[in-house]
Amino acid sequence: MRYDGQMIAVFLSALSTVGWADAGYLGDPIQNAAPLLEADTQVTMSAEEVVIELLSPEIDGRELTEEERWELDWETNQQLHPDNRVVAAFEFTNTGPAQTVTMYVPLAVRHPFYGPYLWIEDEAAALETISIRVDGEPVEPYAVYRGVWDPDSYRDYGSWEELAPLIEPLQETEPAVGADFYFRNGATDPAAEVANPPHAAESLLAAWDVEFPAGESRLVEYSQRYEWSMDYLYTSFRFCYPLYTGAGWAGPIGRGRITVVGDPDFDWSYLAAAQGFCLPPAQRESDYELSFAAPFDKGVLLPDYAGDYDRALVWEFTDLEPVGGLESWKTFNPDFGDIYNADYDAWRAALDRGEEPPPDGRRATLIYLALGAAPNSYMVLDTSPVGMPVYDAPEGEPLAARAFYGDVVRVEERRNDWIYGSWWSPWSGDDQGYAGWLPLTVVDDDGLVRPRLIPQY
Repeated sequence: MRYDGQMIAVFLSALSTVGWADAGYLGDPIQNAAPLLEADTQVTMSAEEVVIELLSPEIDGRELTEEERWELDWETNQQLHPDNRVVAAFEFTNTGPAQTVTMYVPLAVRHPFYGPYLWIEDEAAALETISIRVDGEPVEPYAVYRGVWDPDSYRDYGSWEELAPLIEPLQETEPAVGADFYFRNGATDPAAEVANPPHAAESLLAAWDVEFPAGESRLVEYSQRYEWSMDYLYTSFRFCYPLYTGAGWAGPIGRGRITVVGDPDFDWSYLAAAQGFCLPPAQRESDYELSFAAPFDKGVLLPDYAGDYDRALVWEFTDLEPVGGLESWKTFNPDFGDIYNADYDAWRAALDRGEEPPPDGRRATLIYLALGAAPNSYMVLDTSPVGMPVYDAPEGEPLAARAFYGDVVRVEERRNDWIYGSWWSPWSGDDQGYAGWLPLTVVDDDGLVRPRLIPQY
């Protein structure tokens, strides 16, 4: 979806009215391939290889000023942004009887800046953004929509039995209230007085079917060009690649590697932040030779990326049990500032009731990258009811101060993965300010990086 300058101005005005800060254009979602409606599948993700290529922005040899960017129309401005390409390959192994499994990746996810009806007419264009191959042969994906069933919202159709032929659900029976369900037809209902689809969709998925003989493996590859999320001033660009959907397959992910490389003209000083959540620490490589072992060396898409790179970021793991996340815009855009106020309120309300805080998609297994301006503030992701420890120096002694989930820390100094900052906490019970050193991440007893802070853009 695209917006013109007038629409942007309307959004800015609306955001200033409701108090949401640092929003912007939300880019495309993309993630590990997941099973659809296969809760009891016996197919495992035995191995995966993902390459994220950072592409240089097309700026004709120079950066445009902010004033010059505002003079451009939206389509032209999009062409001047940094871009990337994701190529992913998975070896799936069937440990049970012969079966056909439907797989998917999301192409669009509903978010607060537009309703559930505005992007569905771009279904064909969305499907063209992804290329899928199974054992080297191209596969045409088809559109599937994910909805959340609320029967009270669709009483105009009388019953599930009357609505079902319009939306073509994948399930035969009426879903439970509040349950996810999937349907094929998200198009506008031509009989409706108001041009809306028969049922609201939360996300648009690219789905495809893979046949598995008993005990055999299949190689699934996809390639997708990705548009970054960005702020309104075109100074920061962010990208999330969740791996948590690997939890939908039987057993852990056997082995995996995520490699971030740049095209020959990419300026690595432009990479402002790179974090892997619930993964082993990243390896920062120079003069890196990227090669692929079996079965990935027999693929069609990955071998194009084999070769030497001046720099690379590499995450490697074995027998990984991904930490589950939420399939929503929050997981794909984890740093959108004050728009998360409702989450903070829900967290505090749960603590006040003596309950577990609700799940937070920002602490799932994922890769987070940011380009452009260095972040000058960070949000606290630690949901501990006693707050996050604060120190007098990196690896130093703890202070009496604590930082709580939702606090925003203004950066004054940074040393490696530590920041010194100041903040005021609405949860502390007082009105004084705080300052100290905080770690961006910690490594747990299993050797996995757990996020404590995330940039706020």
